[in-house]
Amino acid sequence: MKWIGALLIVGMPSLILAQPGLFPLSRAMEAPHAAVMHRYKVDRHTAVRPYLRSDLATLPGSDSLLSEGVLPFLDRWAGRDSSRFRGGPLLDLNAGLSSGRTAHETYRLGAGFWAEAAPHRSLTLHVDGMAWSERFPEHLDSLVQATSVAPGEGYAYGSAPAYLHYDWNAHVNWTTSRFFNITVGRGKNFWGEGYRSLMLSDNAYSYPYLRIATTFWKVRYVNLYALMDDIRGADGVTSGFRKKATSMHYLSCNIHPRFNFGLFEAVVWQTNDPDRPRGFDINYWNPVIFYRPVEFGLGSPDNAILGFALNVKAGHNSLFLRPTRPR
Repeated sequence: MKWIGALLIVGMPSLILAQPGLFPLSRAMEAPHAAVMHRYKVDRHTAVRPYLRSDLATLPGSDSLLSEGVLPFLDRWAGRDSSRFRGGPLLDLNAGLSSGRTAHETYRLGAGFWAEAAPHRSLTLHVDGMAWSERFPEHLDSLVQATSVAPGEGYAYGSAPAYLHYDWNAHVNWTTSRFFNITVGRGKNFWGEGYRSLMLSDNAYSYPYLRIATTFWKVRYVNLYALMDDIRGADGVTSGFRKKATSMHYLSCNIHPRFNFGLFEAVVWQTNDPDRPRGFDINYWNPVIFYRPVEFGLGSPDNAILGFALNVKAGHNSLFLRPTRPR
């Protein structure tokens, strides 16, 4: 059993929706908008997250959540007129009891900050960071002891029963035109529906990436290039991390007010393989979908993945999913 005492995220009211850039990749933050995005006849590409603020700003009722007077001491950062800079603190407080072979108390204490600047109506700069002191429940504690990794939040420093870990994100987001949105930074991405995905999940440590989202007609096409670390067994030493790179494509098409079709592909390779060191392979910068011919032409041992998804809106408030990821 686990009782979660409190979770408090301060300083990100929905007033910032009118600004350019990306919405935070957070289920709690997205919840008021997600239900609207999945309604019948609402034409949004819900499988690509983090969402663009421009997509959410035009949703029905997007301006009816928090008023500026709810958190007066944050108005100077989050008010409608604060277009150039906004920010605030982040707090995460949990307490509970884990019952397994031996019952013990658990806790999660985290603190950090976020800040964002919009020097131009098409350009947004963002940074956030957070550190935690945590005692995990038994089912997670065994995983942390075996891998030295705090799930989704990096290397776990210290030893049982309590650990320290941290994560940080930063990006530059540029809307070049009504068709293109480009993000360069460090963070997470999510492709698919639901809390976990067979395609790309956010249950990982933050990583450097380049994301190019192209939107036209009823289509959104996303290119994602990323560098990732396997931090297991490195004792927290950066030079000991095993390096991997990935190049991914996702094509989302709203073929009907009730049907969305998605096509996903990715190729993953080791950049510092002693037998074949090559860094980020230039052949995988190809922005056009379908990597298998490229990989075959290289004669490479890389891991290529292909999948598709079909989302069906039934009634006004229900969504049926059919994800498939053949290798």
